[in-house]
Order: sequence, then structure tokens, then C-alpha cells
Amino acid sequence: MSDFDLQGDSAELVAYKLMTEVRELEWRFSESGPPYNRKELMDLYAECLESVKGNRKVKP
Repeated sequence: MSDFDLQGDSAELVAYKLMTEVRELEWRFSESGPPYNRKELMDLYAECLESVKGNRKVKP
């Protein structure tokens, strides 16, 4: 990800920060190398945004 300073607490910014943290952790501990392509990263962001807004549906 780019190194730039984002400030604020909008749902979109919180979701972005959450996405980068999840991506970093999963990448760091991945056995098979970088786990994300563009679609997967966008899906992760969408899931984080839904979660931040309280709309995430958890699969049973």
C-alpha cells in the first residue's frame, strides 16, 4: 500500500485502515506468498466497510 497519511474517522477510512491491517497480518503469516489479487483486496475492503457500518453478515 502507499505511504500517505490519512486522517479522520469516516466509515470508509476506518474500513481502509482495517483492510490494510488484515492484509498485512495475513500476508506476514501466509505460507504461500501474497494472498491477494485486486478482486480479493476489493472484496476485503467491502467486507471491512460492511463490518465498520455494522452490516456484516457472518456465515454460520
